[in-house]
Amino acid sequence: MIKFIYSFLLIYFSLLLFSETKLETLKELKPSPKKIPVTFEAHGVTRVDNYYWMRDDSRKDEEVLSHLNSENDYLENWFLSSEDSREELLKKLLVEYLKKKILFRLGLKIMNIFEDMNLVMNMVSIFEERIKILKSLFCLMLISLQKGKIFTN
Repeated sequence: MIKFIYSFLLIYFSLLLFSETKLETLKELKPSPKKIPVTFEAHGVTRVDNYYWMRDDSRKDEEVLSHLNSENDYLENWFLSSEDSREELLKKLLVEYLKKKILFRLGLKIMNIFEDMNLVMNMVSIFEERIKILKSLFCLMLISLQKGKIFTN
């Protein structure tokens, strides 16, 4: 669901119309992290991570924090460059999420109902077969009674 929300936000914001001056100003402010290649090797596969330097589990590296703050500033300026509709978007996304969640649960209940109906239908068909067998046995008993013979097992 989070991927859906991020995808929706990305598409929505990419479709917003900006004036050329706003876009140019934002491009100038856009932070670009430096690339420091770090090579990892595992299971015979070598990979390069240019942004490994940004990993800071302690959240204390000043360089990483300053870069993240510049990205946050860029985002805020981006929102200021047009109508800020984050709250409205969040409400819409939550409504869609809840709709899908409710429909999913409702769908599961409907599936359970159909499974129960299938079970009942199977039981009905089994009973119908047994009733046919009982009818044929009853007919045989009547015929044998008419002839004076009774079947016994």
